[in-house]
Amino acid sequence: MFQHITLFAKRHNILSYPNPQWKPKNRIYCTAELQLGFGAVIRWTQHNPIKLTAMISFYKKLSRPRYGTDETLYSFQIDKSTIIRWRDTPDWKTIIQVFSVEHRYWDGTFTPKEELVIEKTISTGLACRYGDDFFNAVIRMLILGDAEEMVRYFAELINRDKPKSKAEYKVGQRVTTIVGPNVKTERTGYIISIGYHENDKTYLYFLMVDGEVRTKRYLPGDLRLTPLAEK
Repeated sequence: MFQHITLFAKRHNILSYPNPQWKPKNRIYCTAELQLGFGAVIRWTQHNPIKLTAMISFYKKLSRPRYGTDETLYSFQIDKSTIIRWRDTPDWKTIIQVFSVEHRYWDGTFTPKEELVIEKTISTGLACRYGDDFFNAVIRMLILGDAEEMVRYFAELINRDKPKSKAEYKVGQRVTTIVGPNVKTERTGYIISIGYHENDKTYLYFLMVDGEVRTKRYLPGDLRLTPLAEK
């Protein structure tokens, strides 16, 4: 949905860019673009960024699990000038609307006036994938910045409302593969996502190694934790 997303840190109105300082006391912001069609674009730059926590909240709502028909109208204010609303339909579609908000002075008060700028209907499955793609992109950028502490923090924030996992490892942890029946080459990387195999009743782990997400699925016994100090 949002495109060309980058992250930067800011503390006391001082930017940390293009080499952000990923420290817990720094606030993390996003720059992004939203394509409206026919060349029209809404841009969020370093001068009008979106808080990363706000983007995470939006995508968590958009990609929430669906257990049946729910035609509730959801709304999220990205910033003071942009509101996104969406609802699901009985045929498993999601209608997304983007509104621009202009605050006009009328009768002694500032009154917000909304204008629909784009409406798009997508499959509900695609709406859920939007969230997964965004979360993976955020974790990837933080991992590339060697921000292990921040990776764990935002991974927990992203997964906070999900059922407690009994997985052996967590997203963002640095691990090394163990050569054996399922592994031919030793590699060191970070856990980027976790799946579950229903038939085998085991968790599966996907790694990002040297900035690239690998398609291979690793079993718990294929991995060992590797502290950053061993790098």
